[in-house]
Amino acid sequence: MKMKKINICFHINNISKCGGTERVTTDIASALIEKYKNKYNIFVLSNYRENEPYFKGNNKIKYISLFNNKKRLAFNYFKYVTEIKNIINKYNIDVIISVDTILSLVDIPATIKSKCKNISWDHFSFSYKSNSLMMKISRYFSSKKADLIITLTDDSVMKYKKFFGRCNNIMRIYNPINIKKMNHKYDPLNKTILSVGRLSYEKGFDYIIEVGRKLIQKNHDFKWVILGDGPEKDKLISDVHKYNLEKNIFFQGRTSNVGDSYKNTKFFVMPSRTEGFGIVLLEAMSYGLPVISFDCESGPAEIIRNNVNGYLVKDFNIDEMTNKIIKLLSDNDLCVKFSDNSKVDFERFDEDTIIVEWDNALTLLLGGKNEKN
Repeated sequence: MKMKKINICFHINNISKCGGTERVTTDIASALIEKYKNKYNIFVLSNYRENEPYFKGNNKIKYISLFNNKKRLAFNYFKYVTEIKNIINKYNIDVIISVDTILSLVDIPATIKSKCKNISWDHFSFSYKSNSLMMKISRYFSSKKADLIITLTDDSVMKYKKFFGRCNNIMRIYNPINIKKMNHKYDPLNKTILSVGRLSYEKGFDYIIEVGRKLIQKNHDFKWVILGDGPEKDKLISDVHKYNLEKNIFFQGRTSNVGDSYKNTKFFVMPSRTEGFGIVLLEAMSYGLPVISFDCESGPAEIIRNNVNGYLVKDFNIDEMTNKIIKLLSDNDLCVKFSDNSKVDFERFDEDTIIVEWDNALTLLLGGKNEKN
């Protein structure tokens, strides 16, 4: 007898955006369909959508939206809950995954008096929006009411337990990367530094300006390419002109083919003030790139092995960051050594491993038995 498929709904703010949560949601949703062809129906629910999904996913993903335009959750709370409840009933959703703990504030109430389970998928470190009352409330609410919390790092699991006493229904699942797709020979003679991410305060791209000024003061020639877009873009470009760095630092906007940039880079720098995980580090390492990052909360310390495949720099020591960059710019043999080590210990981040962990979590949450793979 043919088994009934499990209906999984990822609830995200806007899947047409180009950020990390949109990308990893698409990757996880697609991989679940592809690996477990007869087990899951996957829906991606946006609060609203401006365009088609930015990242191309499996064509069996069903995209739906709550509203035609943006509506603030705080002013439309009960409308959100009602519409989500309607979605759960209409599509017979078994598990709704809040791709942001704030969305749990509406997803969990919408599951009341239904069989639908809720997963709160926390993509951010505890310091992210630490002054936000909404974030504090949503994390506390999720810790008490969600059927399962999934975090991206062991550090986040520890902090949930420390602050909320959450012990029995929380797990860490890393964001995945498909390293089998990468087949690139590293070139240490390349002179380009690369950084990738949303141009927002927490991503720390203003530190690049500070480091760039020190590199110039030390008479170092360099080319630093930054890919991404965001609210800090105009100010960052203004500062590049202010400090006469136009020949060294280049903000090139966002791209859907970042792989070409990884292939033409000497090493990768992540200047973030805070990270939920730091998947761009894994992407860079999958192309054999040495990596440098501030040892920020949280994620980099679970990815970078200091002095083995890159450098972890004390937060937020501009002089140390500058010196580490100078070291890699001038030492090709060290770059090759870091590159050779960059793909070691990748199995725990590989997409195949991560998707099995997601399937285990979903199956156990619904009280079923795991398939043998």
